[in-house]
Amino acid sequence: MGTARSFRISVTDARHFLNQIEPNELSLGTDQSRTIGVELAVPAGIAAGTSDDTVVVVATSINGASTSNSCVVDFAISPSSASQNP
Repeated sequence: MGTARSFRISVTDARHFLNQIEPNELSLGTDQSRTIGVELAVPAGIAAGTSDDTVVVVATSINGASTSNSCVVDFAISPSSASQNP
C-alpha cells in the first residue's frame, strides 16, 4: 500500500524447484495490489511430504523511494492425483 511505484520480483528456494516467475517486474498504482505467479517444478522421485520451506519472494522498488517487502512460503509435496489412480 502506498504511492505508485515499479518493483522487481525475485524468488529463491532452497531445493531449486523454481521454474518461472510471472511477472518478474510490475508497476502498481496508488494503493493497488497485484498477484504474481511462481511455478515450481518438482522432479520425479521426490518423496511425498518433502518440504521446501524456504521459498522467499522479494519485491524491491526500481523507481521512487527505496522500498522492499518479502515473504516466506511453506509448502509440502503431495502425490499428484495421476499417481494415485491406477
